[in-house]
Amino acid sequence: MIQIKAPDGSIVQFPDGTPDETIVGVMKQNYPPSLSSVAASTAPDTAAQPQVAAARANADTTALTQAAQPKGWMDTLRDAVFDGNRGVMGVVDQGVRGVAQGLTTVAGLPADAAAGAKAVSGYVADKVGVPDIVQAAIRNSPPGAAVNGVAALQPYVGGDALQHYLDTANNATADTLGVARPVQEGTTILERGTNRVGQEVGAMLVPVAGAITKGAKIGVDAARKLPGLVRAFVEPAAIDPAKFAAKEGATAVAAGTGAAAADEIARASGAKKGDTAFTLADILGALSGAGLLGAARITAKPLDDIRQAIFSRDKFNNRVVQENVTDRLLNNADSVPKTEGQPIDAQPLIDAIMGGRRVSDTIPGFKESVADRTGDAGLATLEYGRQSGPNAGKFVQQRAENTTAVDNAMNANAPDGNPAALRAELALERERRLTDAGVNRQNAQEDFDRATQALQPALTGEGRGADIRQALEAASEGARNILRAAWEPVNNSGARVDMAPLADEFQGVRRGMSTAEAERFQPNETDIPRRLSGDREVSPAVTDAEGNVIQPAVTEPITQPINEVTGLRSALTDASREARTAGRTNEARIIDQHVEALDRYLDDAVPPELRQSYDEARAATVDYHDRFTRPQTAIAQTLDRQEGQYRQPDSAVTRKFVQDDQGRIADFQALMREAGNDQRTVAAVRDQILADVRDRGLLERPDQLRDYLARYNTILSDRRFAGVRGELDNAAGLRRTLDESTAAETQLTRELGTAERPGTSTVGKYLQYGDERSQDALKGVLASKDPAAAIDEMLRFVNDAPEAVAGARKSFWDLMQSRARSNGETTKTVDGAQPWMPNRLKNFLDDPAAAAVAERLYRDDPEQLANIRKISDELQNVDLRTRGKAVNTSGTAQSISNVLTPETLQSRLYAYKRGQTSLGFMLTALGSVAARRLVRGAQGEAIEKLLDRALLDPDLAAQLLKENNPANRAALARTAKGYLGNEASSVTDLLNGPEPKDETRDAVMRKDNGR
Repeated sequence: MIQIKAPDGSIVQFPDGTPDETIVGVMKQNYPPSLSSVAASTAPDTAAQPQVAAARANADTTALTQAAQPKGWMDTLRDAVFDGNRGVMGVVDQGVRGVAQGLTTVAGLPADAAAGAKAVSGYVADKVGVPDIVQAAIRNSPPGAAVNGVAALQPYVGGDALQHYLDTANNATADTLGVARPVQEGTTILERGTNRVGQEVGAMLVPVAGAITKGAKIGVDAARKLPGLVRAFVEPAAIDPAKFAAKEGATAVAAGTGAAAADEIARASGAKKGDTAFTLADILGALSGAGLLGAARITAKPLDDIRQAIFSRDKFNNRVVQENVTDRLLNNADSVPKTEGQPIDAQPLIDAIMGGRRVSDTIPGFKESVADRTGDAGLATLEYGRQSGPNAGKFVQQRAENTTAVDNAMNANAPDGNPAALRAELALERERRLTDAGVNRQNAQEDFDRATQALQPALTGEGRGADIRQALEAASEGARNILRAAWEPVNNSGARVDMAPLADEFQGVRRGMSTAEAERFQPNETDIPRRLSGDREVSPAVTDAEGNVIQPAVTEPITQPINEVTGLRSALTDASREARTAGRTNEARIIDQHVEALDRYLDDAVPPELRQSYDEARAATVDYHDRFTRPQTAIAQTLDRQEGQYRQPDSAVTRKFVQDDQGRIADFQALMREAGNDQRTVAAVRDQILADVRDRGLLERPDQLRDYLARYNTILSDRRFAGVRGELDNAAGLRRTLDESTAAETQLTRELGTAERPGTSTVGKYLQYGDERSQDALKGVLASKDPAAAIDEMLRFVNDAPEAVAGARKSFWDLMQSRARSNGETTKTVDGAQPWMPNRLKNFLDDPAAAAVAERLYRDDPEQLANIRKISDELQNVDLRTRGKAVNTSGTAQSISNVLTPETLQSRLYAYKRGQTSLGFMLTALGSVAARRLVRGAQGEAIEKLLDRALLDPDLAAQLLKENNPANRAALARTAKGYLGNEASSVTDLLNGPEPKDETRDAVMRKDNGR
């Protein structure tokens, strides 16, 4: 190795035998400032040593000519693996460069293939004698372009052209920046090997990346419909991109390693890169490396199976086990479509597992099985059959763990209250309310009693009547005095009247009556006018001698004082009133006719000068009689006498005036007009009202008293009796309050009950149970007509006391446990816990009565109830009831080894002794039989274990189905092909011929610029 020290201090190495002209050219090209000053004086000297020529080429530096110095074997090995100046970075650099070369190789493969095709066609044409001009026309090339059947259209073709242009660009960039040009080829075995492996990896990346991109875009189903070679790449990439890329990458590395080894062997034998021999060795090396990897994969599996069967039987696992378990899962799954003659696609089951219910999200620590996750009936049947098999303990353990997980999740939402707290609060509130009701009733009774004492009448009925009569007598006497005063001017006027016309009037009345009426009903007073009338002779008549009257006698009527007429009228009106009062209607009618005749007479008989006084007296008389003597009025009846005695008793007087609005209310109004200012009248009327209310018992019946007051509204509306109305209204209100408080106490006692007698309300019924029967008490609430209203009534009864609410929740929780937990001996888990029954739990929570009660109990904490419901929903279709039971086996069968039976050993030994087989064959046969049986036994056990594990672990099942999907097995088993792109490029290089000579690239094996 020739080493030259450059102006910048770095060492430039040249292979032994490199011509001086080449060294000088390289140094000028890489270090122009230093070389320009001596370029003209430097001339090759073939006689000189290369070291001397290099020294002349660089006047600024001292040539370091080093002969080969002896090196130790460690130094030699280090130089072969790592260049002392480049080290690990040189290996990395060549690896990256190799990847880039591989990428450009595949990218230019179409052009290389086209050029190769032209070269082959040219070679064939040359062999059969086709003229050059014709061949050029066929290849669309100028004449003379074909030389010995090899296309020489341009110095570089396809990938080589891309690499050449890349190298040129890198060199130009280095020259512009004034830095050392990149080393294009490795100088050590490791650098060259890494570069070659990088080429295979780079060449593999293009088709692999394209296949992965295409597969991700179109999906697995579309990839399976692609044609031929495209499907071979895209389908496995779509199925499992990582596995596809890993497989292709491993094969590319193996091919690169084989090619690198073959290249080193070819280089050691004298072949150079680009030579046909070198290229063929490279191709064969790559194919051999890939083939060796495939062989290693094939042989490693059975060897690993034997190793596991011997040393790790409990953990035995291989592709056969996984595929067998996968097939059993798929064959038992009802939800997976199965088409005869077509491999089963596990993707629907995978999707069902991955997208199925995950109980563990709600119940931490819960492990659902595949059947639980997917709801598949076939898998549920398989699981049921397996739960009592050889691995039943796993099912039992998982069922116990799930029971614990459910208990933990449920207990996290369990209330902390004491059921007795609710009953204590209810009982305390009941006693308080009953006491309050009793106090209210007692207070109302006392208020009512005080009010009624003030409403007792002060007088008896006789006393009240006597007082009113005396008041009316006084009023009547006053009215009579007024009447007398009115008639005084008439009676004392001294006027006299002729009563003959009055007698005629009476006679006229007589003519209108029958004889019987006249004799029976005509009063004697009607004869007075006749008796007091007549004529008186003033002068006698004058007659002649013959007795003839010459002059009649002069007479004049006999007159009477006018008070005779007024007196007669008073007598007749009294007789009429008496007859009418006595019920002698016809008599009164006859008398009234005479009174009317008398009035007509007076209208004509009263002298003009007395007309006004007479009219006033007449009006006063009418008024008086209207007020006091009209027999149909209560006042007249009260004052009426017979033989000096009152016709009506005192006890009957007050009732005549105190009547409701539908009665003779005018009598009351007349009484108030005549004697309303007399306190005796007011007191008597008030006492009569109070006595009436008392006698009717209205104070005890406020509603009827209210109606009574409404009916007597006219009397009670009088301002003089407003106090009575107010007192009675107050009494009615107090009685109503008393009745209400009494009814409330009675009703409350009936509803809430007492310690001796249960009540009818929800609270009363609940309190009939003791603290130890809180569940029975709550059952009564659930069985009520409206459970929500019932539980709400109870909680509102205690004002939603936190202790009471917590106690109610605890009673509800205990009742729910009694309804939803198993209670049989066979349902216990191994640790003695009774599991929750999912269906019973959900049925209980979904029951309208229980749901209504729960909503009310958890009104202040709905999240806790939601958690319970969520747990219940998650437990549906999850079997926690069946207790797995391990098979009662002794394990003896597992202790007998069937690897080599005595029959097998004897048959092989007899064959050897008879000379039918050699010793080596006998040992080999026995070994193979032992290995097969050993693997088969371990494999069978592993299948059973893995199947049960997969049934109990959905994620494991999904992984197995994904990795061993029957629909994907063929695609994933295909051999890697991505590395073949680089080998195809090598083949085209053989067809295209050697690439142009680049002395600089060939000469410079390594340059270290110190970076």
